[in-house]
Amino acid sequence: MSEQENSIKKTAKVMVFILAFSVTGLGGVGIVFFGGTLFFGATSIITGAAGVLTGGLSASKDIFNVFESIAKTSSREKAYKKEQERREAEAAMAEEEEQKLARELEALALEAEEAAAREEEERLARELERLAMAEAMALEAEEMAGEAEEAEEQEPEEKTVTKKTAAEAKKAAREKDKKATQKEPAKQKEPPKQKEPQAEAKQETPGQIYKTGFNCNTAKATAAKTVCTNKELADMDVEMVSLYKPLADKLEEDQKNWLRKRNKCEDNVACLKNEYKARIKFLKDNS
Repeated sequence: MSEQENSIKKTAKVMVFILAFSVTGLGGVGIVFFGGTLFFGATSIITGAAGVLTGGLSASKDIFNVFESIAKTSSREKAYKKEQERREAEAAMAEEEEQKLARELEALALEAEEAAAREEEERLARELERLAMAEAMALEAEEMAGEAEEAEEQEPEEKTVTKKTAAEAKKAAREKDKKATQKEPAKQKEPPKQKEPQAEAKQETPGQIYKTGFNCNTAKATAAKTVCTNKELADMDVEMVSLYKPLADKLEEDQKNWLRKRNKCEDNVACLKNEYKARIKFLKDNS
């Protein structure tokens, strides 16, 4: 049972008590009126008044106690309510702090995830860049090898020309010396001229190197070596190179592909002739 209910019951008891004493006082007055005895009536009045006074004092005390109890109850209720509000405020603050910490942890987790994703993207980018560089280097090496091979094949054979030039110079010197020794003083009869033996017709010897559009001394492919030792193929190569040079800028890659195709013929002369004929026709059509 709550304190407020106890206070109400105490107040009700006081009111009943006061009412009882009041009725007792009025009864005394009635007896005086109907009995006709003044003394008895006076006694009853005095007794009633004393009862009323006593009841009033007691009622006043109870009322004071009731109000004091009500005041204490109200004070305790206020204190309890204040304490409850304080606890609720603390609980709300604690919950807000927990939510704040949860948000911070979530933000940290998200940042860590984003950092890991960025690191993975950077790693993949570096890997792709490395692969691209490796592929570019491989392509560059392949192009350099193709250019070197093409340069070797299309480079004029300097050594052969140098040898021929030296041989021609020696021959000219011998002719000059011969003419000088054949001269005689004036008026001297010249001896009968003897017919010089005719120079024997030159015959092609196996393994002879002919002039081509590339340097046969540095040729490595079997097909290129075959072209160097075959007069018809060598002449076709010279013609092909003369047609290709004006178109080198736009047909460079196509020329490399054709050289690879030609090299597949190896030492098959018929195959090489067909390739050169087709290439010469193609270059003439595009010139």
